[in-house]
Order: sequence, then structure tokens, then C-alpha cells
Amino acid sequence: MAGDTPPAFARYKPLYPGLYFTGGYQQDDRDSVYNQDGKEVNTVAPNAGGTGTTAFPETRYEADFTWFFPMWEADDVPFFSSRLHTARVRVRHSEIETTGRLAEFSADASDDTFTEADKLENNGSGIGDLVLEFGSVLIGSPDWRASGRSSLSVTAVFGLTLPF
Repeated sequence: MAGDTPPAFARYKPLYPGLYFTGGYQQDDRDSVYNQDGKEVNTVAPNAGGTGTTAFPETRYEADFTWFFPMWEADDVPFFSSRLHTARVRVRHSEIETTGRLAEFSADASDDTFTEADKLENNGSGIGDLVLEFGSVLIGSPDWRASGRSSLSVTAVFGLTLPF
């Protein structure tokens, strides 16, 4: 019905039908780690010297597109018509760029004195595995049009990962 407010969002409840986007961005300088005492310790990158600042940072991007939707509501298909279903597509991309002494070392390892197997890649980027998922809300979605409330939701999801 027009003007109805959608059900309240809460953890473990099905989302109202629609397309949801979740995006992520991560920048990791990868120049320090934490030891067993929880103290930050520099890795080889800041201590390597060389021309400029030595670093090998990684940048990651991630996008999730998640749909919640009814299927065959008017056709009274058993199981499918009475509940919500979900589908998700996840895509990722990652980039690395080495600078300073590590970049110099990798350039030195790429000359003719090294075999093809020993040559190092300095910079790179790539697409992550593509994840496809489809599932049904088993508990918690009946009567979603009537704003039926459920304190718990259980969803069964089947996924496929396509490696890149």
C-alpha cells in the first residue's frame, strides 16, 4: 500500500525488498605490524633505505550488490510465493605499488642476469574473485507485505565463486 512505512531494520531480520549497495575502500601502507605484546613494530619497509621512501602499500576496493525480492507472488508457487529471496554479487579490485629500495631491488632482479622465474613484479593490480549468491529467507519473511514482524530470520544461501 502506498504510504506504508517499511518494517524496521534490525539484526537477524530480512531486509525490505530492494537493492542494497555496500562498498568498501582499504588503504594499507604495510609498513608496520603488531608483536605479541601488542606494540607496533616497523617492518623492513621503513628501515630498508634506498632512494625515496620505501613502501609497498596495497589499496583494495570492494562492492556488494544485494537484492531482496519476492518471486511469483501471484502464482502461488509452493515455497517461493510465500517468502522473500536474496541474490548478491560481490566484486573486488586490488592495487599494489612498491617504492624506494624494494622497487630498486625488484628492478635489479629484472635484468638479464636473472632467469624468467626469478624476476620480480614491482607494481600490479587485479580483479578479485567474483562471488555470486542466491538464497531464500526460510524463517522471518512471510507476510512481509502486511508488515508482519518476526524476531528472527534464517536465510539459506548458495554461493558460487568464479576465480580470476
